[in-house]
Amino acid sequence: MVHTLLFVANARSGLAASFVAHEPLDLDPVYSLSVESLSADGSTLVGYTEHIDEGLEAIRWDAAHGLQRFTPARSSSLAFGVSGDGSIVVGVSENGNGGRPVYWRNGSEPVELETTLSGPIEGTDFFYNSWAEGISEDGSVIVGRQQVDLKRLELEPDPYAFIWGASLWREGHGQTLLGSLGVDQMGSIAVDVSRDGSIVVGTTDSPDGVQAFVWDETNGMQGLGHLPSRNFATSNAVAVSADGSTIIGNHRSYDIASDQILFEGFIYSYDGGMQPVGDASKRWDWNWVSGISGDGSVGVGSGGTRFDRTDSEAFVWDADHGVRTVKAVLESLGVDLTGWRLSSAVGISEDGQTIVGFAIDPDGSERLFTAVIPEPGPLLLVGAGLTLLALGALQTPPIDRRRRSRGIASARD
Repeated sequence: MVHTLLFVANARSGLAASFVAHEPLDLDPVYSLSVESLSADGSTLVGYTEHIDEGLEAIRWDAAHGLQRFTPARSSSLAFGVSGDGSIVVGVSENGNGGRPVYWRNGSEPVELETTLSGPIEGTDFFYNSWAEGISEDGSVIVGRQQVDLKRLELEPDPYAFIWGASLWREGHGQTLLGSLGVDQMGSIAVDVSRDGSIVVGTTDSPDGVQAFVWDETNGMQGLGHLPSRNFATSNAVAVSADGSTIIGNHRSYDIASDQILFEGFIYSYDGGMQPVGDASKRWDWNWVSGISGDGSVGVGSGGTRFDRTDSEAFVWDADHGVRTVKAVLESLGVDLTGWRLSSAVGISEDGQTIVGFAIDPDGSERLFTAVIPEPGPLLLVGAGLTLLALGALQTPPIDRRRRSRGIASARD
């Protein structure tokens, strides 16, 4: 496992374009690995591994500390977000009564966030699970989701019905539910927050269907809608740029003419509204976004064909060049990638120069890679929920694992 994350910091040490791959994954065949976030400075990766017998284990890696694991014995955890310098990791840890929102500071034991509410549904104890998913650059603001038991709210006769509520934790102020655009202000999740903690993005139920939202203290929650001329659509926010100017996410709709489901990454700005990311190859059947630079000018993601996702390609985007494959950009800068397929891009540093993703080497082995593209303007955004590498059969873990990129704002089990 250590080799999997070996080269992230080293790749940023020079300004020349570069591509660095770790040794082939040395995980047991029944393991999978998910990389969920890259810190703003490009030094730290967080995510989790999954094992058929051992369950889920949150991980953090940097050059100084190597691989750190965050799961106590007979428990499970997931890491989703990381502060700007990589010192604070947020996620969820199972404590015997469901998943609880936690943070780990400098690899210490998990600290559980309080779930006493001060938001639109006050003074009610109705929770099973709660997740922390995004964190501000200094770690003072954390966002995520709270699972609400509808039976105790007397809104639903089914004793097992629940719905998610978007949550925000401010240092020194505890938890606030952000509400939603759905019925009774219920049904939402928060996934990311701007550098200063003032702008939150996520997904909400609404009278117009499931849609991405942006929230701030002054304006409250505002829906971002859907891509134009799409039918039966849902949109899901994935990330917000550090300066709060740009939101990325993924969009699902139904094309009546072809009788097919369409999966498209989107970019949202306050001036331009929601726009599709596009297709670098002019042959993709789907594309997803997964990361965005600090000023919103560069993003990363993945695209591929509908019937054979083993041919997926990592892409980058910027306003000047549109969508291009990461491989094509690197080769244009003199990097030799003969025999390699760069299959997904899952994260990008705040300065827009360091990209992390997965690739297939000339021998057919899966590898984690780090690419440096020193010139601004080659890319933009996010992949299918920060790509999970499934390496074998996996059992259902004790923590509810709905991925944020799939954008189910409410659910009933």
